[in-house]
Order: sequence, then structure tokens, then C-alpha cells
Amino acid sequence: MRLPETYTELRKQTLEQEGMKYPGKALVAMELEPGYERAKNRMLPYIQAINEAHLYADGAGDCG
Repeated sequence: MRLPETYTELRKQTLEQEGMKYPGKALVAMELEPGYERAKNRMLPYIQAINEAHLYADGAGDCG
């Protein structure tokens, strides 16, 4: 791997790899996506239980 010699080369290389948006692709892949999946898997049963409790408390869960 060739290291960039100037700041302009480094910036161009970084923008090609990461894109122009924050957060960059590396941060999303290493931290944000795995963290979201962990939180979703851990919290989803609780969220569903709360939603069901609210439906039945309001009487909206009675479909028939």
C-alpha cells in the first residue's frame, strides 16, 4: 500500500474510501451496524411486550 505524500492525496484517498458523508463507511461497518443489531436483538422482545400491553389496555387488541 502506497502512503500519500501530500495532504491533498491523503484527503482524496480518504474521500474515495469513506465518502463525503458523516459517519464514514468504516465507522458504520465497525460500530454503528453491529451496535444497532445488538440493541435490536436485545430490546425487541421488550418493545413487543410493551406494545401488546398498550393495545390490550386500550381494548384495541380485541379483534372479535
